[in-house]
Amino acid sequence: MASVILSIMRRMPFSSCVGAFTSVSFSRPLIPRLTPAISYSTAAQTVSSHLREYVPWTTRVPGLAIVQGTNNPPLWNRNLGSLVKEQAEQRGERTALIVPWQKARLTFKDLEYRSSIAAKDLLHAGLKQSDAVGIFAGNRFEYIELFLASARIGCPFVVFNTTNSPHELCSAVACSDCKALFIASSIESVKTDDHVYQVATRAELGACLEHLIMLDRSASWELFNCHRYEDFLNDSIRGSVTNQFVRYTMSLTQNDLVCCPPPLFHYFGLVMEFLASFTHGSSIVFPSDRFNARQTLDAVEAGKATALLDVPTIFISRLEQMESQPRGITTMRTGLVAGSPVSPSLMDELRAKINVQGMLIAYGMTETSPVTFITSLDNPDDRMLTSLGRVLPHTAAKIVDTKGNTVPIGERGEICTSGFALQKGYYKD
Repeated sequence: MASVILSIMRRMPFSSCVGAFTSVSFSRPLIPRLTPAISYSTAAQTVSSHLREYVPWTTRVPGLAIVQGTNNPPLWNRNLGSLVKEQAEQRGERTALIVPWQKARLTFKDLEYRSSIAAKDLLHAGLKQSDAVGIFAGNRFEYIELFLASARIGCPFVVFNTTNSPHELCSAVACSDCKALFIASSIESVKTDDHVYQVATRAELGACLEHLIMLDRSASWELFNCHRYEDFLNDSIRGSVTNQFVRYTMSLTQNDLVCCPPPLFHYFGLVMEFLASFTHGSSIVFPSDRFNARQTLDAVEAGKATALLDVPTIFISRLEQMESQPRGITTMRTGLVAGSPVSPSLMDELRAKINVQGMLIAYGMTETSPVTFITSLDNPDDRMLTSLGRVLPHTAAKIVDTKGNTVPIGERGEICTSGFALQKGYYKD
């Protein structure tokens, strides 16, 4: 089965979008519309090589603000279903996922088995390829099981923002045509009974939503006769590629433990962190179902995490937490910051207090899967803190004026990107 695209986004392959750029200098709420494609005309040629020597990641057009990544390393041609099986065969009993707040630890073999059972039961429930499966929950192991299960049967996996109000959740469920919706009874200490009530009683959802499944027991489960997650699964279970380049740049190995505080409903958490670690056999830990600075530091210290990814404001909150409760963190090898610029003072503090030396900076947006620029571990500080790094392989970028013309280097304009990472559009828009 074809792998599934998150947040009901559909992407086109690199071969079909060379020459089609989209603007990335803006954002709009909920379901925005992409700007029209800007025609691409330049003397730049795609860089490829069959040689074994090092090939630089980017090429430039002299005088113009345009760069293009190479074709090396090659893109992966596989889906999530085959990847899950492959990792289970190769990694077996190695730990894939740790969720301290649920007291859960799953191996690669566990994830393959449990996602297989979940996939079969989704089929038994009447879902078929292209039917949307939604989830409204915090960072928990069931999230990953369902993500992988949906991928294995070709069902789009729709992730809902946990800050949505009951009304917003209902609107998003209706808009995405979800056939099944999984809801946690609480997210952190916030009960979701109102969300369940509105989803269960809104008439307009009756045309599409066929299954409402609670991830754990709650008053809502009793009141609305919802399915319970463990009952929804087969009883036998109770007995038992942007990210390719990101993890390549971070030099992740099977010996790394990645700490994942960002929410799984965001590309940062589910794709850049989980998939980046999973594809390379690293372990990952979800310290809390919703961000908590203390629990994150607890997980880093107790698990001896080696990689930490987040946005600058969250890193700052951790440093503030360490002021009142100092930690002996010595295992942090690398990390990644995205979302806004990183100041030299913040980088100095991260090195001094968390002992992370190889901190990367990435740039992009959800519509570009979600980053297309990244620094390198061997960059000097002046380049690390004053640039976006290099454009990723199989990707191109340029700066254009208001008429769509590529501007000379050094001039202001709007950044446009193209390549395999570019999404095709928005669902029903």
